[in-house]
Amino acid sequence: MQAVASAQASGISSEALWAPNERLQAENEVLWQAWSEAEELSEAKQRELASAGSAMGLRLTQIVIVLAIVWPSGVVPSRATVGRWVQQSAAQSSRILRVLDRACQRWVLTLCLDEIFFHREPILMAVEPVSLAW
Repeated sequence: MQAVASAQASGISSEALWAPNERLQAENEVLWQAWSEAEELSEAKQRELASAGSAMGLRLTQIVIVLAIVWPSGVVPSRATVGRWVQQSAAQSSRILRVLDRACQRWVLTLCLDEIFFHREPILMAVEPVSLAW
């Protein structure tokens, strides 16, 4: 009995084992609570993702696929809805870009003009050769 008692006395106490366990359980509960209260991907964020994806060159179908990864399949917007969002964003951006274009025109010293085609429709493009801004 003395050998068992001395072995137990020098070992780790049950309180020392339970303390980290209780701390981890409390941390786990806090994380689950934070996850359950996390902000869902609102329509405004979905629109922002669609606009950014389009600006990066993603097609509408690709944007819908990205939304389907982060959003339950039953509530993923349709390709047509995403297309309307991108079109609205493009219209809003074009108004801002017109103002920026006028403000920046005096800084452009050399400009390279060319046309590219989107679905057989020519689009005039301009590239400033130093910064390669287009």
